[in-house]
Amino acid sequence: MTVFTSKFSFSSFLAGTVIAVTMSGTSHAAANLTLCTEDKDQSPYVIGASGLASNPGIAVEIIQKAAERVGASTKIIRAPWKRCLSILEKGEVDGVFLGSYKKEREKFGAFPMAGGNVDPSRRVSMSSYSLYRLKGGSASWDGKAFSGIDGKVGAPLGYSIVKDLEKKGLKMEESKGTETDFKKLSSKRIVAAAALTNVGDALIESGAFPNIEKVETPLVSKPYYLLLSKQLMKAEKDMAEKFWNEIASIRDADGKALAKKYN
Repeated sequence: MTVFTSKFSFSSFLAGTVIAVTMSGTSHAAANLTLCTEDKDQSPYVIGASGLASNPGIAVEIIQKAAERVGASTKIIRAPWKRCLSILEKGEVDGVFLGSYKKEREKFGAFPMAGGNVDPSRRVSMSSYSLYRLKGGSASWDGKAFSGIDGKVGAPLGYSIVKDLEKKGLKMEESKGTETDFKKLSSKRIVAAAALTNVGDALIESGAFPNIEKVETPLVSKPYYLLLSKQLMKAEKDMAEKFWNEIASIRDADGKALAKKYN
């Protein structure tokens, strides 16, 4: 698990990040927030697989600037996604990102809500999942039904797409990440892979998997959120609501410029 901290101003965050070597207990106060995000590259939203790059990604910039506006300093941990969710449930971190909404996640984390429902206007980002297959393969999705899938489909451990596709009758095989799934697909250990489109496309563009192609129709598009801990919501509910509000404000105001920056 990698831990890195930044004491805000936002400009000092962009100039550089101080790397810490151990994780301290979380503080349920606006002055010190510990957040967890996955230790996989999620360009353009989170850049790199550990620590923070000098240009850390769209989601990181939005969240860090929102934290500054509510008077918070932040510490960000990189860990496997399922581990992020686990330590959120244990109250060892104040929040995790980027997570899609699942009803069962409300048991251990809080989403921005409006009228009793999750509030997509206060999302961090929108992302899609796509299906990947060997070039010329039969695995397909037309937006309504699957065809040509005779075997297991790979997807990262703990990702929401796993249960989504199981409900559609597919046999799923979870892994450490999309790169692992692409290696399995290349060696024909699975028949297809379901991945966040930005991650899968980046792997193809890297040239590392010349025998893999994307099925053009997305599996699903979803809003992705900053989930906050139950403990933080109890201790600092007003600050938490302001935090989500600032995320929405910054995303709307700066989103186009950030997308251009990371294009």
